[in-house]
Amino acid sequence: NSVSSTGATLTVNSPAEIITAPLLSYDKCEGEELVLSVVATGTPAPTYQWQKGGFDLVGETGSSLTLSDLNPSDAGTYSVTASNSCGDDTYGSIVVSVNSKPVIVTSPVSSTKCVGATQTFTVSATNAGGYQWYKDNVILSDGASGGGSTIAGATSSSLTISNLCATCNPGVYHVEVMGSGTCSSNTVSSASATLVVNSPADITTAPLLSYTKCEGEELILSVV
Repeated sequence: NSVSSTGATLTVNSPAEIITAPLLSYDKCEGEELVLSVVATGTPAPTYQWQKGGFDLVGETGSSLTLSDLNPSDAGTYSVTASNSCGDDTYGSIVVSVNSKPVIVTSPVSSTKCVGATQTFTVSATNAGGYQWYKDNVILSDGASGGGSTIAGATSSSLTISNLCATCNPGVYHVEVMGSGTCSSNTVSSASATLVVNSPADITTAPLLSYTKCEGEELILSVV
């Protein structure tokens, strides 16, 4: 005489395991976006927690971490932990570097010079990777400059013009400062500087060199 019990179900869960992960190093530019994603398996389905510098990032509990509009404070070491009731799996250290945009400290200054003199315009900037000077640019509403004609070979922090010409060198100048490394597209424009080139006195019309007049007459000598 036998009787059977009710059935008992055995479920065997597997621990969380990260099977797809991001790179371990990123070199990004200020203002860009970076998305870090992982894929984890396991039963029950894993939960996630992202960390920076060993500290939990509040609210970052999805399989992806999005860093929008990157700035230097986002640089650091990131990691992520996938967890379920059977165990955890942590992936790190993901090193994120953020290259800052250049910042202009001192813009070129307007100047008035004489024909034949030398003029040097200078810009001072931080995080600079390169320079390009322009002539006869458009002055923007915020005081910066844009457009104009590229000055060939003028790719340093200073622009020197020798033996100034009254007809060819006067104008408005500015420089665009480019970011460093892979961030060369991060550019900022300096304020404009106006160059005035004055010419020396030159008598173009003069009186005769000899006059014979009578006592009591009037003589007017004029030059232009």
